[in-house]
Amino acid sequence: MKELPWEKPMRFFRFYFLPLTLSFLFLSGCLGNREDQSFSFKGVFGFPITSVIGSGPFSISGSISGLTGTGLTLQLNGGETLVVSASGSFKFQTLLENQRTYLVTVFTNPVAPSQTCSVTNGSGLIASRDIGNVQVVCSSSAYSVSGSVTGLSGTGLALLNNGTDLIGVSGASFTFPLSLASGGSYSVSVSTNPSSPAQVCSVSNATGTIASSNVTNVLVVCSTSSYSVSGSISGLSGSGLKLKNNGGDEISPTGSTFAFPTSIASGAAYSVSVSQQPTSPNQTCSVSSGAGTIASANITGITITCSTTAYTIGGSITGLSGTGLKLKNNSGDEISASGSSFVFPTSIADGSTYAVSVSNQPSGPLQLCSVTSGSGTVAGANVSNPSISCVNQYSVGGTITGLSGSVTIKNLVNGDTYTASSNGSFTMPAGLAASENFNLSVTATPFSQFCKLAMMYGTIASSHITDVRVHCQTGNSGLISGGNSILSDLSFLTGNMEVQAPFTGSIFAGKVGINGSSNGYGNTASFHAPNHIATDGKTIFVADNLNNKVRAIEIATRNVSDLFTFNNVRGVATDGVYVYACGENSSTIVKYDLGTGIITTVVPANTSGFLDGPIAGAKLNQPNHLSVDGVKIYVSDTGNHRIRMIDQRVGSVTTIAGTGLAGIGNGSATATKLNSPKGLYLQGNSLFIASTDADAIVKLDLSSSTLSVLAGGNSGSYDATTGTSAAFSAPTGLISDGSKLYVTDGGSGLIRTISLTAPNPTGTISGCVGKSGTISGIHYAAPCPGSATTAASFGTPFGITSDGYNILISDDTDHIVRRME
Repeated sequence: MKELPWEKPMRFFRFYFLPLTLSFLFLSGCLGNREDQSFSFKGVFGFPITSVIGSGPFSISGSISGLTGTGLTLQLNGGETLVVSASGSFKFQTLLENQRTYLVTVFTNPVAPSQTCSVTNGSGLIASRDIGNVQVVCSSSAYSVSGSVTGLSGTGLALLNNGTDLIGVSGASFTFPLSLASGGSYSVSVSTNPSSPAQVCSVSNATGTIASSNVTNVLVVCSTSSYSVSGSISGLSGSGLKLKNNGGDEISPTGSTFAFPTSIASGAAYSVSVSQQPTSPNQTCSVSSGAGTIASANITGITITCSTTAYTIGGSITGLSGTGLKLKNNSGDEISASGSSFVFPTSIADGSTYAVSVSNQPSGPLQLCSVTSGSGTVAGANVSNPSISCVNQYSVGGTITGLSGSVTIKNLVNGDTYTASSNGSFTMPAGLAASENFNLSVTATPFSQFCKLAMMYGTIASSHITDVRVHCQTGNSGLISGGNSILSDLSFLTGNMEVQAPFTGSIFAGKVGINGSSNGYGNTASFHAPNHIATDGKTIFVADNLNNKVRAIEIATRNVSDLFTFNNVRGVATDGVYVYACGENSSTIVKYDLGTGIITTVVPANTSGFLDGPIAGAKLNQPNHLSVDGVKIYVSDTGNHRIRMIDQRVGSVTTIAGTGLAGIGNGSATATKLNSPKGLYLQGNSLFIASTDADAIVKLDLSSSTLSVLAGGNSGSYDATTGTSAAFSAPTGLISDGSKLYVTDGGSGLIRTISLTAPNPTGTISGCVGKSGTISGIHYAAPCPGSATTAASFGTPFGITSDGYNILISDDTDHIVRRME
């Protein structure tokens, strides 16, 4: 009967090692668990067959390649057999407990065609995990593994191939009984060293893969002297490093030194290699002085040098159309980026952090690039998820005039700051993307100058902003004090004005009762029906109605001059950069640049009427007065009984109050009537309106878009405890100090006050009821005594403003500008 392939090594085992096996069985009580009927064969096989039972159970599986025949049977631990019919995966049904050994062998090789199958990774110890790396290679060609032995003088030398094929060696050569399939692996080790005399044997060329020929170069060197193999490790920061000597004797060092447990015979070769690289972080370790021949001394000079594996940092770029984009990683390693992707030249060690940032934004066109997923920790792979997204960016800038020194401009939205030291154009350093907001403010001015802004806020609409205006003048409009009045800031800018008694009336400019158009100082100049007035803190601007001019009065000298002509001008306003003007006989609104003297049409001379929409086609009907915030112009559209808003940034005209019908009331702004509104005063989100023909003062809340009557609108008394019980007569002009309104009551000739705290009591600060005329004097509490000749009185007070020291009032029928001190 033909001997099966596996029977020959088993027959050899029974006869060659039977006495030794019986001796080990006798000691099984010491070596194993009696209840489990297990014992240790480590002394025979070089590895434990069983060990203590632990947690589990765990499975044994693997893969098969090259199988073309039939009848292949695998066996686990000499028990369960598994018939495999095709290449692929296999798995034993038997589960093993933790710390149990496993041994996978070929029980029957395949036939039809006849093949030889070899097992790699077929033995070992369960270590708290399933075993899935057993490999079976089958081939129709099988080759032997053999080699030579030198220095053997003792007896009992036993060698193993792949942990299962055991032979005893007594001569100068050996051949393992089991042939291996082509493509299979071999791993020769010493199972038992010789004795009588005691020797240590070491194997060289012990591992490899069968490559269509017999293996004959395995070398076993035996010596009565053996020496250790050890060395040093540098740079190790990860975990899991494993080293092998001569393809076996694997160790897992963790410190700065290592030593293999198995000594090497004198004269034998040693070859140290890295069998597993460290992770967490991933590292690459290399061996220096790792191979040689033992020469009667321990080997100590082997060095293992580990370096953390480095990975590249890169990502994608979208939307980039400009040039000059620069990126940094971890605030360094700067690159110039273009195209749709980027990679930094310096790799980053595994486990290190990275942080991608934009160090220079692109230009031509100007763009704003932002980073997403730009920071993290390298985790064993190249980083490619940072994303750079670029959008077109638009500049914000304009022109500066009148500067003598340095002015600092700040964007209150993003904190961007720019300091200019000369007149001309300027551009804020940081660009903005479409739909982003900006709001510029002057934060520092030259000594003895004040600077104001116009067109300073808005929203980017896919174009550069170039029309911001900064105008500086000599003087100080920030904090003005003196005389009998205190002004914390100019009324046109903040409305935060505190006017304190006593008041006396005096002529500031013009000739009482005499109309004319002459320029000059004080009462040498003449006006003809001065209407609304405004100030920038340095100059009083007068709508000289029947002279068809906007006039300028220098506050310090009282010098009167012509500023520009405008037909039938009624209203003037200023933001400190421009002077705006409107007239009742035209729908035109213009603005005069105080820095350049250039007049620009805001609303063209369209036919009078009513039409909202784009500025170019908008229609107004007898606009009487204006109030401005630098970008928006609020217009009392008297003939339409409405309040209109002109947004210069957007280029549109919108109705914000009134229905087009005359009346008065409280409620939604665009559903509530107004009656011939004239005077306007903007304070924060409140626009105060003199609804002239309704004899009332109305508040428009811009945030809630509601109208409410503060005072007037009935036939009550002049000084009243509530605003709505007080009487007004054709009010036209008004200003505020933040706590009360000051109103020119043209029909009564009085200067009135209205508290801004409910119930809005009213008062009179100049003039006497029933007494008109142009008299300078003091104010009497109403009613004035009939014989009082020192009471100040007005003809037809119309416009009102303040220079910070005094209240100034235009008297329409007396052709003068009065000052209340």
